[in-house]
Amino acid sequence: MKKIILSLTGLLLVLAMIGTVNAAETLYVDNTDPNCGDAGDNLYCTIQEAIDSANDGDTIEVAAGTYEEQLTIDASITLQGEDRDTTIIEYPSLPVSDQYLVMVKVDDVTIKGFKLLGHFAAGNRAVYIVHSQGIGLIVEDNEIQGHIGVFGNLINGQMKNNIIGTNRKGIYVPGGSNVLNLLIEENTIEPAKGASSYASNCGAIYMDHAIDVTIQGNTMRDFSSSIDPSITAGRGVEGSDNNHITVLDNTFENIRDAVTMWIVTDIKIDGNTIANSDRYGINIKGQNINITNNEITGSGDSGVNIAEFNILTQNVNVNFNNIVGNTNYGVKNTWVGEVNAENNWWGHASGPSGDEGRTNKTGKVIGKGDAVSANVDWNPWLPQSVEHTPNHLVPPGLPKHNYLLENTEEVAPGIFYLGESVDK
Repeated sequence: MKKIILSLTGLLLVLAMIGTVNAAETLYVDNTDPNCGDAGDNLYCTIQEAIDSANDGDTIEVAAGTYEEQLTIDASITLQGEDRDTTIIEYPSLPVSDQYLVMVKVDDVTIKGFKLLGHFAAGNRAVYIVHSQGIGLIVEDNEIQGHIGVFGNLINGQMKNNIIGTNRKGIYVPGGSNVLNLLIEENTIEPAKGASSYASNCGAIYMDHAIDVTIQGNTMRDFSSSIDPSITAGRGVEGSDNNHITVLDNTFENIRDAVTMWIVTDIKIDGNTIANSDRYGINIKGQNINITNNEITGSGDSGVNIAEFNILTQNVNVNFNNIVGNTNYGVKNTWVGEVNAENNWWGHASGPSGDEGRTNKTGKVIGKGDAVSANVDWNPWLPQSVEHTPNHLVPPGLPKHNYLLENTEEVAPGIFYLGESVDK
């Protein structure tokens, strides 16, 4: 009996020792503290020294200051800066062999609360500010300035609440990475501060062969030749061969094309504000496309452009959007099939203009809103902006009561709504 008790006691001691060994620790970095680097204090002079001493699950807290380092993260840690305005990791001024600022080699790493500076001179810059080779990377609440902000394997990744300035791409998911389950949320992405030049296709987000990506609540702006003459092909959200993509409640301003995707299936573009695109607000080539509840204004060519590339374009729905003030077309379709563009506000109660828009029996154009191309089903349309329309509609052909219309005869047979008057 005593032997059994002793054995159990020994087992408990071993388990306790294992628990002690595996307990997560907090390590500290402060390059201004005169005691940094003293043995046994968990206080380090450089971030890399702390990373080299860390184990999976540890947290490294970095005090405000400037750290001129190139980092390699090979443990599943949280790297936490004191404040993103004052805790700076800067690419070394002396050239290094590999052009990255932070290399993440393992899964489940969090980088939070830093200003990450990569330089811009071609001979001495970090091509990638954060280069991920693991899954589950979280990059949150940082300011990132450099050539390519976040690059690589972003499976199960989260990019949240960052300010990203780039002279090529803000977030880049390369072909072959087969990214699954990526969240890009509440970031501001724009051309980099202090860059002397920009790639012609400088843009916010590029994705290739990604699945289940949510891009939500971001602001993307100024990727446009009107901002810098060298940015001739700038885009907000761009990519090919993607599936199950949600673009929700973002703001796009002054970009050549706010959203451009080809060979895409199952994409939802909803609740976005898209203003002053040089060419297209939305440019899509793919299948199962749903474009709803967006504000699309001031595009240099078309608010929405639907085309075909490599796969058959089909099942395209453009509904309940405000499509106003776009130069050539509100919706342009160069695909042979028909786009369902019913129930949109075209900027005027009389409906869309153009030869394929609203005409009378003699062929005279009587629609005064944005134009539509051939193969666009725009009828019925909204006689006022989406935010002013209630939920109960009167189908075409029924009596319309108590409406203030510029020309009742011209507006019929558009959809009207009970209890609302039409804005003149």
